[in-house]
Amino acid sequence: MRTGITAHKGSILSDILAFSAWGFVIVVGSLLFFWAGLLINEQLRTEPYFMFGLFFLSIFLTIGRLWQKACEVKEKLKTGLIPEEERKALRDLSKTGISWGRRP
Repeated sequence: MRTGITAHKGSILSDILAFSAWGFVIVVGSLLFFWAGLLINEQLRTEPYFMFGLFFLSIFLTIGRLWQKACEVKEKLKTGLIPEEERKALRDLSKTGISWGRRP
């Protein structure tokens, strides 16, 4: 019998994995907006304004979106940490999993 844990849509495990990607999103988004601001500044000859403005705008928007996602997950966690299907899979896995042998 094969037992596994699946991360179905709406699973707390998939939410945790999604949060791990937010650091990458914040860095890439802010650098992309910084570069776009630099290009606009070169065209309009307004050296630091668009560069810093778009940089801080991207950081503000991505952290705001992260905050929104965290509030959604917080509401999910109020109903229970692990959904029933995952709880059952974890129980089955603990019964059939490999355990350390007892030493005399």
